[in-house]
Amino acid sequence: MSDHPARSRILDYLLITLSLPLVVWMELNEASRDISLALTGGKYSGYGQINRRRRGDDPAPDWLRPPDCKRENFRLAVWRAKNRRYLEKRSGPGGIPELVLTQEGRAKALKTFPLLKLARRPWKGWWLVVTFDIPETDKKTRESVRKQLTHIGFVQWQKSVYVSPHDIADDLAKLLKNYNLQDKVVPMIAKRILAGNDWDFARRLFHIDPIEAEYKQLCQSLNSFKNSQSDPREFLRRKFSQYINILHHDPFLPVGLAPKAGYGRESTLKALQAFAAAIKSEIPKLNIS
Repeated sequence: MSDHPARSRILDYLLITLSLPLVVWMELNEASRDISLALTGGKYSGYGQINRRRRGDDPAPDWLRPPDCKRENFRLAVWRAKNRRYLEKRSGPGGIPELVLTQEGRAKALKTFPLLKLARRPWKGWWLVVTFDIPETDKKTRESVRKQLTHIGFVQWQKSVYVSPHDIADDLAKLLKNYNLQDKVVPMIAKRILAGNDWDFARRLFHIDPIEAEYKQLCQSLNSFKNSQSDPREFLRRKFSQYINILHHDPFLPVGLAPKAGYGRESTLKALQAFAAAIKSEIPKLNIS
């Protein structure tokens, strides 16, 4: 991202961040109004306890702003999102200003990031399989269908075969109706993977190994912060941004398909929790074991 990220990318960042309460896996310890609201409450406050050094000071950079986004660009993006009724500002406890998603904002977030609603859903033990026969001459339709299938949680297995472990039959039916493809697309349910086990199959198709490596690297950087000279508040903001970026390509595989320990999403959130708690208990000196 450049110093002037596209407006849509700032809005996407806001939407996915404020949508986290819809898929929150655990409650974080309250570290400050800024950190806890951004990570768990789905709200924004520029006047957090940690950032506000003395009464009357201008607020420090807010936790929802992407690290590589200038403050004025972020404020403009927030203003536009409010005008489009995706966000609303309200007065929280103690008069602290908060931004929350409106009903339109939640709908926009789930339309932009449909996999968010799949988090923590249990695996039903089967795979949804889609094959389609769209002529090569209709390349535009083929590419559009492929893109939409991936968007709602499918992954390509073979040239015209897509599979998904998610319970998204309703989303698929809506997609087929919208494109009038009921006679060209064949959906099926497969209850067994004959070659190997289901997790190995999913791990390979969804490229879980590099995603797991990203989560692991993020956790390691949080745990090694005690050797850094960085401002812990700014460091957390950058790491939270990295977490959001990983969520963008996390397939949110259903619970029960992956091993119990998962592949890093939950453990990374726990690491962010520990870091936020450490900031609260020890400022400005931070020492994380």
